[in-house]
Amino acid sequence: MGIKDSAPGSCPTHPQEKLIKGKRGYTYCKVCHREYQAKKRATTEGHQHALELGRKYEEKRRGKRTAYSHMSHLRLRYNITPEQRKDMGYACAICGEYGRDVDHVKGSDPPIVRGVLCSACNTGIGKFYHDPERLRAAAAYLENPCAYIGGIAC
Repeated sequence: MGIKDSAPGSCPTHPQEKLIKGKRGYTYCKVCHREYQAKKRATTEGHQHALELGRKYEEKRRGKRTAYSHMSHLRLRYNITPEQRKDMGYACAICGEYGRDVDHVKGSDPPIVRGVLCSACNTGIGKFYHDPERLRAAAAYLENPCAYIGGIAC
């Protein structure tokens, strides 16, 4: 028995406790409605329709929420306006790739913004504990063509 086979507000196969009131004011059986929706999604057209509805909903929700939350985060944490952030550009200051992360001096109050970094460079600086000496030592290590193999220097 499907949702369309029973009268609104009643279900011959499930108890009254399974009935819920929908957003549009009508009452329906939750179990029968799930079965109906599953059968509907099982068809190619129904599946594509469900995917399209989901995409539209996510774009609408994420578009508003992400833009607002990102800009409010910049304003609250770094005291940067959206115009100042746009003026900074989206190129990483280290490698030149696309960057979205705002780099700042750790522990400064008020925050001192250095520039924009890509996610990889920002993570790399964090892994070196923001220590220039560690970064110089890592660069020297990478530039040295000689490697230690089995405890013997080449």
